[in-house]
Amino acid sequence: MTSSSSKHSTVRLIYPDWVSGGLSTYWWGSKVLERLIPENNNQQVLHVDIPQPHASSFQQTLQLEQGIAGLKHILLAHKQAEQLLEKSQADHVITLGGSCWVSHAPFDYLHKLYPHAGIIWIDAHPDVSHAQHGYPMAHAMVLADLMGHGDEAFTSLRQNDPFAPSDILYVGLQQLLSPQQDFLTEHQICAVARSADKLDGNAIEVFARKHNQVLVHLDIDVLSPHLFHDTYFAAPNAEGDGSGAGVLRIEQVSRILTAITQSSEMIGFTIAEYLPFSAEKLAQLLYELPIFTT
Repeated sequence: MTSSSSKHSTVRLIYPDWVSGGLSTYWWGSKVLERLIPENNNQQVLHVDIPQPHASSFQQTLQLEQGIAGLKHILLAHKQAEQLLEKSQADHVITLGGSCWVSHAPFDYLHKLYPHAGIIWIDAHPDVSHAQHGYPMAHAMVLADLMGHGDEAFTSLRQNDPFAPSDILYVGLQQLLSPQQDFLTEHQICAVARSADKLDGNAIEVFARKHNQVLVHLDIDVLSPHLFHDTYFAAPNAEGDGSGAGVLRIEQVSRILTAITQSSEMIGFTIAEYLPFSAEKLAQLLYELPIFTT
């Protein structure tokens, strides 16, 4: 296991998966995030090659297979991400999604290097669903598979040991669907900050200190759509699987991340589900101008 005092090899995995979330905006979010994060020439950049979604092939790409939309495309991109990480031999991974599914490959890869690492899942939703629950998008299924309880379509996907439920901490969960609540109850998984006014920073620090290394998944939809507008529930027609929107403020998320980094070594960090709706609309306008394409 790599010690926190040694020199690390950190890669940036640009993973613009949109298929597992069913929105073209996920693709744009990954591309925009690549430009937003601090420049660092010491960190190699890896790109999962996922073509930009086009209206002409959108529905065809999202065809159901085993009850999951676009399963073939999800698996192909996942394999590519696995291969990129294995070739890199990195011991720290920053992942820029794309939908929540993008944490699967890097978290599984890092679990081999850090078998006692914990996961702090900062999200309004638990991502432990299955296709049989009636929602076909794989981004709602990722963490169940990392814990070894995933949908049948993903049984051969995880390459390393599953994460134990005791190594999972949820931050920011909102009202849950019955199968989701049943899963958390059955596996006795802890959750904090269901309310913006009752953020238990101490519980987060205790969990982080218990694990020498942590993997952090930040789903932008943990933020209140009334205060931050590049999140799923800021879209006027957003429905998802029926779960609720996030309630946290960006200042709270900043404090959470600071507490984590002060309490443990962050070996993996995913930013997922950043949805720049206005930027996508502007891009579509610009794509129509011949001066850019001729």
